[in-house]
Amino acid sequence: MIDPDPHRLLVAGDGQQLAFAEAGELLEGGVEVQLFAGTGEQGRADGLAGGASFDEPGGISVADEVLYVADTNNHAIRRLVVSTGTVDTLPIEVP
Repeated sequence: MIDPDPHRLLVAGDGQQLAFAEAGELLEGGVEVQLFAGTGEQGRADGLAGGASFDEPGGISVADEVLYVADTNNHAIRRLVVSTGTVDTLPIEVP
């Protein structure tokens, strides 16, 4: 689930599973969802997760310690590296 503010991405996990919910919500097992990435402002800034900005993050894919996010209105694939807490934009060339 994506945060109702379309410029943030909220993720919770226990090391085994990821859950998506609104900030402050308690999930099964007492896990509280915290803001993972995004300033809450519309944009396309890379950097530390808390300073990154998105414009309607949509689909998410997970591989190892990396979340790949379809940043819909930026027409970009964003990479969130969990171990470093950084966000960058994948360079994609359109022929």
